Amino acid sequence: MELCLERFTDQYDAFPRSRTAVNRRVTAAAEAADIDGRVYPDCLRATAASYHAHQGVAPVSLQALMGWSDLATAQK
Repeated sequence: MELCLERFTDQYDAFPRSRTAVNRRVTAAAEAADIDGRVYPDCLRATAASYHAHQGVAPVSLQALMGWSDLATAQK
């Protein structure tokens, strides 16, 4: 997963960050990876948050990393 995200950012780091552009790029990356089902930016964000939580990142650090205003979100 980490390698996939690194490759995605390396390849698409210079694209405009409009909602449409991000959705289009995520869809293209999912198709290139032959992923079935709907993949969208918030799905990737949730996956990243879960990954970091399972790696032992503390809720306060996770809250800061993900930009959440409510600590309860990180504690879930």
